[in-house]
Amino acid sequence: MMADLRTRPPCPVGIHSSPKGMWLFRRASIAFSAESSGASMSLIGAIHERDSRVGDVFVVPDWRGGGWLAASAGLAQPFAAYIENDLSVATAHQVTGSAEAAAAAPALPEEMMLAVGELETKTFAQFFTPQIFNDNMRVRPLLTPDPGVYAGAVLDLINGAQQSLYIQTQYAHPSTRPEDQAFTDLLNAVVARQQAGVDVRMIFSRWETSPYLEKLQAAGFDLSQARIQRGVHNKGILQDGKVVLISSQNWSADGVLRNRDTGVIIEYEPIAQYFQQIFMHDWTNLAQQQALDG
Repeated sequence: MMADLRTRPPCPVGIHSSPKGMWLFRRASIAFSAESSGASMSLIGAIHERDSRVGDVFVVPDWRGGGWLAASAGLAQPFAAYIENDLSVATAHQVTGSAEAAAAAPALPEEMMLAVGELETKTFAQFFTPQIFNDNMRVRPLLTPDPGVYAGAVLDLINGAQQSLYIQTQYAHPSTRPEDQAFTDLLNAVVARQQAGVDVRMIFSRWETSPYLEKLQAAGFDLSQARIQRGVHNKGILQDGKVVLISSQNWSADGVLRNRDTGVIIEYEPIAQYFQQIFMHDWTNLAQQQALDG
């Protein structure tokens, strides 16, 4: 499902930056507030043992995380319908008993079973105060695995970069399967922007180990502008400092094409600039050009 929503009247958008991070809450938590009724809805994933509850936001001390909250009934509606649909489907497939539940549980995806490399711990040079933006802006919800929605919109976002394309994500794990071509197209588009002279910078987490970096290099990536950062859980893209993607989709074929995830593209320069300053902080102070064995 995708809808282009230009908020009217002006939509208050709160940008949250956790004590040591920004972009997304731990495990892709996104909160939406329905302005007309005053009700609020939260889509909150798995909780890490180090999480601490602060109001309606989960904060993880050692992870780069953050998020946004929009007071817009129109924007909340597609996400509400999404959650209600999943609840209905899940209710019909519940199992009881620990043994039965364990037998029915799907296997973990490959990227969740990888050994995590270790990096030197670096210190945050500064933290960033949450901000509220009250203005008209274009917001595009991206819901997966709805066919073509995320992949198509993000492909346009990447191809539209003329000056800069900054990506901060846990990892980028290429696939060789023909059915995953839509994800491969995203990776190829990043390579094309590099070759066109766009300032492309990529920050990955410790999950982007040497074997995967070698696969990216074989696919044409210039890794001189790729760095590794401890504790990254973001899935964000900045286009020309004017447009920002904030999402929960990992950059793997499953994350882009098959998993249940959500995101938004916000076309509003002040918000993009808020996130870009934090990206540059991480690029300068936290990310390292260091490959990790995997």
